[in-house]
This record gives sequence, structure tokens and C-alpha cells, in this order.
Amino acid sequence: MAEPGGAAAAAPLPAVERIAWLDAARGFALHGVLAVNLTAMASAEWLYRLAGAPRDVPLWDDAADLVRDGLLYGRSLALLSLLFGFGIGVVTRGYAADPARARRRHLRRMAFLLVLGVVDAAVIWFGDILLPYALAGLIVTLGLGAPARSLLAWGVGILAALASLAVLGAGLVALGPGVDTAADVAAGTAQARAIELVYLAGDPLEVVRTWAERPEWFLRDPFTFGLVLVRTVALVLVGLAVQRAALVGKDGLGAPLERAVLRVGLAAGVPTTALEVWATHVDPDGLRAPSLAAVYAVLLLRWWRRHGGGYAARCLVALGRMTLTCYVLQNVGAVVVFTVLGGYGRLGPLGLLLLAVAIVALQAAWAERYLRTRAQGPLEAVWRRVTYGDARGVR
Repeated sequence: MAEPGGAAAAAPLPAVERIAWLDAARGFALHGVLAVNLTAMASAEWLYRLAGAPRDVPLWDDAADLVRDGLLYGRSLALLSLLFGFGIGVVTRGYAADPARARRRHLRRMAFLLVLGVVDAAVIWFGDILLPYALAGLIVTLGLGAPARSLLAWGVGILAALASLAVLGAGLVALGPGVDTAADVAAGTAQARAIELVYLAGDPLEVVRTWAERPEWFLRDPFTFGLVLVRTVALVLVGLAVQRAALVGKDGLGAPLERAVLRVGLAAGVPTTALEVWATHVDPDGLRAPSLAAVYAVLLLRWWRRHGGGYAARCLVALGRMTLTCYVLQNVGAVVVFTVLGGYGRLGPLGLLLLAVAIVALQAAWAERYLRTRAQGPLEAVWRRVTYGDARGVR
């Protein structure tokens, strides 16, 4: 049943009113998320690295690890989180006129994402991002009526606090007696091998059972999840503040703001990247990832101004408009290929990086063709119907 009333601000945005370069940025971010996720979906190599186990890795795989960790890890997810917050602002843009209606719409939207996230996290992919996004969105409900300046202050403040704690923790680790003793390495290596054997058995249900029994093996413990959730809330608040302040439009941010984002993003991101390389215990998502995610957004905007009318740009926009559908398909496909069909452990870092590029290219081309005759992707259409209470915009 549709919501009563005829407020134009409550209606979904038609495709012609969407900010296309932000859709493209969302598509770009999805590629980075997949490139990072495949590391854990398709191989236990990341677990051996965490354990500090000596590994005979080819030079090209070392280079691929450096590219993935240096350019994509944390940044892509941060960019996606900022855009998620911006999207919340778009959906609740009539809040000032009718807070109750905007809040109901937002809560229905988050409830759908919560259900989907619980299913994905429980039976498909332990690194699911939909669940923390839904919970972050529910928490942000408390600030929907706050002014943009307050939202930005809270978001940046939380990110700064997380970064400070990460640096402090890294300093304590560096000054401490060390944690990578022979016994620690042996225990971590044994754990990595145990997880590897579970995947190699080819039984998805056994993988799920192991997730449930030993969540700490997969970094699914309450502390790690809580840290991810707090960080996500902060980024969503920043994205919501940007939308509320109308800082972003179809033509971008405006030259002065773009230059400021580049200067501040690089000034904050480059030194913290160097710090993370020096001290591996520094959390990469504290300050480094959000700063460089903003830089990526500006660089993509400049690319868009030159190539926005081309086929590649149209495909990237389509991918950004079907992010939810494509993300879930990526997770389901990974279970089939790497667990059921026995692909686990067969590709190294370089192979997985190239596979991510190929998968996203195919998905983008499919999305572009799919949206020629439809308004949204399959899951997006259901999500929009749940959000607005009717089938507006669905065809």
C-alpha cells in the first residue's frame, strides 16, 4: 500500500534525476570490494599472512597483493559507505516537511537490508557488508533531523578517534615484547590450515557450521564486528552530511571544494598509508581509507567529465545502479565456484585480481543491457517497493 499524501519529495528519483557520476563511483567501489573479498573467498593465503607463516609467493603475486592492499583495501568499502550515507539522505530528503513519513520509509528500507544481510552473513559469505550497513542505517535514524554540520562533526570525530586508537595500539605493539613468537606462528598456521581443509571439502554447509562454531577464526568476533559497525556509522554520517548540505550535484563538487578534497585527502591518506606499511597492526580503515576514498571520488569525477558519454561510463553507471543485485550474485557465485566446484586455493593473488576485473566487467555489461528495458535491478526493484510501499518506478 502506498503512503498517503502527495509530497513530491517522497517519490523515488527517476533515472534522469540521478547523479550519474555517483552511480559510476558506486560501481567502481563495488569492483574494489570484490577484489578484496576474493582474497578470503577463494584462498586461505590471507590467513597464512595474518599468522606470519613463511610462504613461497611468486614476485607477481607479491605485486598483486601490494596493488590490492595499497589501492583498494579499505578504500573501496569506505567509498561505498559514504555513498550509502548519501543515499539515505536522498531517500529521507522530505524529512523536514514530514519527519514521521521519512522515518518510516527509512526504517522499511533498512529492515529489508537487515533481513538480506542476516541471510547473506549466515549462509553465504562471512564477510557480508549488508548487515553492518543495515545496523548502521538504523543507528543513523537518530540523526536524520540533525543539521549537516553536526552530522559531519560526529562522523569525522568518530573516524579521528578510531584512527588515534589504531595508532596508539600500533605504538604499544611496536614497543612491546612482540607477539609473533614461534608458538603464535605455529598456532596461526594450524588455524589457517584447518579453515583451508574445511573449504577444500567442498561442502558449503560444513563451512557455515564452522563459521557458527568458531567465529573468531573468520574475524567475526564481537569486537571486530563492533569496530566495523562504528566505522560504518561514521562514514554513513559523513555521506549523509554531504547530501544534506547539498555539496554534490550532477556537475560535481565545484572546483574549490574538489581541490580541497584532493589536498586534504592526500595529506591525510599518504602519511597514514606509509604508517600502515611500517606498522602492520595499524587499522587501515581508520583515517587512511576514508581520506583516499574521497580522493578516488574526485579523480573519478574528473574522469567522468571527459568520458561520461562513452560505453564504459554507461556500464559503470549501470553497475552502480544495480550494486545490491550484483553484490549478492558475486557472493553466491563465489560459493559455487570456490567451494562447491573445488576452485578454492587454485588462484593466487594476481589471478584473483584479474578475476575480479573480469567478473565486474561482465556484470557491468550485463547491467547496462538489463537497464535498457528496466528501471532497476531485480533486488533494487524489490527494495524500492518495500521502501516506498508501492511499485512506483518499477517496470
